[in-house]
Amino acid sequence: MHQRIVVIGGANIDIMATANHHFYAKDSNPGTVHKAFGGVGRNIAENLARLGHDVTFITALPKSEDGVALKRALEGLGVFVHAVETSRMPSYVALYHAHGELIGAVADMASLEALDEEAIDRMKRQFAGATLIIDANLSNGALQAIFRHARNVFADAVSAQKALKLKPYLSKIHTLKLNRQEFEMFVKTKDNVLDETSKAFVKHEGLVQCVLSEGAKGVRLIHASHVYHRVLNHPQIVNVSGAGDALFSGIIHATLENKDPLLCGLALASITLEAAHAVSKNLTRRHLYERMEALR
Repeated sequence: MHQRIVVIGGANIDIMATANHHFYAKDSNPGTVHKAFGGVGRNIAENLARLGHDVTFITALPKSEDGVALKRALEGLGVFVHAVETSRMPSYVALYHAHGELIGAVADMASLEALDEEAIDRMKRQFAGATLIIDANLSNGALQAIFRHARNVFADAVSAQKALKLKPYLSKIHTLKLNRQEFEMFVKTKDNVLDETSKAFVKHEGLVQCVLSEGAKGVRLIHASHVYHRVLNHPQIVNVSGAGDALFSGIIHATLENKDPLLCGLALASITLEAAHAVSKNLTRRHLYERMEALR
């Protein structure tokens, strides 16, 4: 039986520019630009829907052409979308090197403020019996309302600047997903003590587990008493956008389905790295499990 999941977070238009060759700062670089649907919460919702879960996605969107199209695309995958109306479309603009590495990005998510404390309180009945997933694009008011009504939440810190919004609620979070920069907003550490420091962090804050992604250095799944570490060797990279969201989606899926979380997360990330968009249009459970076998 598939799990009922509620995802609360950002949905936006991704505008991604990739240089054809070496990127020269402060200059015009030849390359390609394309537009697609994105957003941490939206990407996670789509990944989990493609894996067969019963997904509700709560966000804020305008009734513009882009907003309506994004909503309909998710609904076409069976996702129930509850969108609070906002004034303009959230957007994310990212610039990449020719080999796919992110140079930098700007996220315009201010209109997500329309999904406020009052709006979350009106939707609290949807949380009952569901696995709840959030991202830190949400306002402080929305986070306060969510954690009044929910525990054992899966949370993505999104960015170093947004991560600390989650700090007051760590004891109510089941799984927290961080990259190294976000982790260091909570804990100052050095490489040679990372495992011990991260275990102490999980134990002190009352988390069940923490996902620490370090790109080419691999991913750690951290518990209070032990750390599991895996590296994705020689990935095929078309586009890195959405790979972190895919990693977290795979870990959530595996946690709910009693499978190997790190193997599942890396398998889904590898599928996404090979895709042109933030979520692979070829993703299915069968595809995921075949990739897991190939990575064993």
